[in-house]
Amino acid sequence: MRIFLTLKHWQLFLLTIGVLLLVSLYSGFSIVVEEEYRSASDAVAKFITIVPFLIYYLWIWSIGAWLNKHIDSKIATKTVYFSISIVVSCFLFFFLSIFNFIYWQDQPVGMYEDFWLFFLQAFIIFLAISTWLFALTFLAKVVVRAEREAFITPSEYFSEFVMALMFPIGVWFLQPRINALFEKLKRKEVDL
Repeated sequence: MRIFLTLKHWQLFLLTIGVLLLVSLYSGFSIVVEEEYRSASDAVAKFITIVPFLIYYLWIWSIGAWLNKHIDSKIATKTVYFSISIVVSCFLFFFLSIFNFIYWQDQPVGMYEDFWLFFLQAFIIFLAISTWLFALTFLAKVVVRAEREAFITPSEYFSEFVMALMFPIGVWFLQPRINALFEKLKRKEVDL
């Protein structure tokens, strides 16, 4: 878990967005591959995109769980709902990507013949996004509480929430602060 707290912002960016760019470049070049090999290479490329997805969720979880555990117990919050929201959101997004890959692969774009299947998928998307936003809110709150070592209002951690929400850009501003917090809290543990 500590590896995500010590990664530099550019390393985290390359592990997530860089891998996705490489996969999209590979998919673009696979057009020249023969038809019989193309479907297998496309399937491999789609499943490789799971790696940045997992790294992103592990990053959120490690920051929220580790920082909350190491800040003063008077300002720490319970991580039960945060942990549940991370697991639910990650599972639902993963399930949706697999479902869409398997079920809608041969369907024409925009063809939703089964209303209940469409409704179920819309509900799952809503639930996944809601739990993801809750996890990002917790992450932003914990980062600011760890920096200020005090209770805070939602307006005080709104900018951190936006940075976490806009991950590819926000990680360049948020991760150096997380690295500094990690070093500060690690020094505090050694002093005790």
